[in-house]
Amino acid sequence: MVRFVALSRPEAAAYLERFLGETPQALARTVELAASLDGPRPGIFDLSAASLDPLWGWAAPLLSWRDGYTPPAPGEPGGRVPLDVLEPEDELPSWFDPVVPGWARWSAESLSLIDGLARYLGETLVREVPTARWVAGHARARGYMYQNHPVVTGLPVDDSEPMASVAVIASRVLLPTPGPRTLGDLFHTWT
Repeated sequence: MVRFVALSRPEAAAYLERFLGETPQALARTVELAASLDGPRPGIFDLSAASLDPLWGWAAPLLSWRDGYTPPAPGEPGGRVPLDVLEPEDELPSWFDPVVPGWARWSAESLSLIDGLARYLGETLVREVPTARWVAGHARARGYMYQNHPVVTGLPVDDSEPMASVAVIASRVLLPTPGPRTLGDLFHTWT
């Protein structure tokens, strides 16, 4: 498992290269899953902004918490998931960092789906916004949340971390709270 906070800048750059190398396979896995579960037809996966909400509409009902996880009451912080209940590292997305709050509450299947959706959103941003590109997040500001994470930069807003953002909107499917609710909402907020 990666621990983003512990990575040096060269290690973060090497991880970003690995992440980008995994992306075609993650996107293909998402397309295959959609085809096997009566999702959008493969032709809709064209990395356009218009494809985001049909993809989300299909995927959202598939999301689930990890067995044994009980979501917090509204306004309360979520409990931590013990590391000993996690799947083996090779069954989790390479970006899974156990110290990032909230990622361990998802089932392995949902994490895989979040992985595909987040990479799809990131690639859509890179394709649709001429200045957008993936980078290893870096800021001198103390407490920068996405230090060393793969982020999309060059957007009209600050750097955006698709995996964390997709996990947030996924949680809004199961535990409704205010804010963006779909991949399209994220895209439009960031662009």
